[in-house]
Amino acid sequence: MSEPRPEIFGDAMPNSERTRLTAAIKPRDAWWARWVIGPLANRVVARLAPYPWITPNRLTLISLAVGIAAGLLFAVGGQPALAVGGLTLQLSFLFDCADGQLARFRGSSSVFGAILDRICDRVKLFAVLLGLAYGSFRVTGEAEPLVLGFAYFFSDYMVETYIRTYRRFEADAAPRPGADSRMARGFLSALRFLDLPIVRLGFADRYFLVSAFTIVGAALPLLRLLCLLGALQLVLRPVYSVLALRLRFGDWPWNDARRHHLGQNF
Repeated sequence: MSEPRPEIFGDAMPNSERTRLTAAIKPRDAWWARWVIGPLANRVVARLAPYPWITPNRLTLISLAVGIAAGLLFAVGGQPALAVGGLTLQLSFLFDCADGQLARFRGSSSVFGAILDRICDRVKLFAVLLGLAYGSFRVTGEAEPLVLGFAYFFSDYMVETYIRTYRRFEADAAPRPGADSRMARGFLSALRFLDLPIVRLGFADRYFLVSAFTIVGAALPLLRLLCLLGALQLVLRPVYSVLALRLRFGDWPWNDARRHHLGQNF
């Protein structure tokens, strides 16, 4: 096991290294990650960075394990387990932020790491939703929490599909800066609230909501709120994407005449 180098350990880190470490925090992120968990994770990374055996991928797997533990606590149901689960979920998110920061600090970001992080995020979300739904079902004896959990997971999957499709189309098409549509621009401006915190429901927003509600024992209201926000995204996200494409490329996506080769593009 390698000994830590004192010159970059914790509070003794030189200013140049500390500046580089601070820069590893994502400059554009959800408010909860940017201003709360991100800085906390940065302090953790300052103490982990000297140990080469602590890698970003291992932190990702630790985050996964802790996130699944939070889901199991949610599945127990009842106020004490929910509160501990909410705090445990924030610990999982702290490691989730730390893995990316450590990779950026060391300059060791990789495609495999990005894929692993994405898979683990989805597994954690499933574990949390399943735990919340099952725990609420155990407490209430009603099927509503199970239906809500399934409905939100479905809406999240569909929104992710919308976003991936939009990015695929955007990457392949040639923009036409001169193209404009006053009607499309007006509608798009009206839909900007999709990018507001909580409404767009990034992972940081979701973790904040889950912890805030579970700490006070409100699992069923949380599932109802998530389902409402998921339905809002499910309806409005494709409208937002189509209008954005109309403004960028000068035509509606269904008028695109490019040939599509499934095996090559997806």
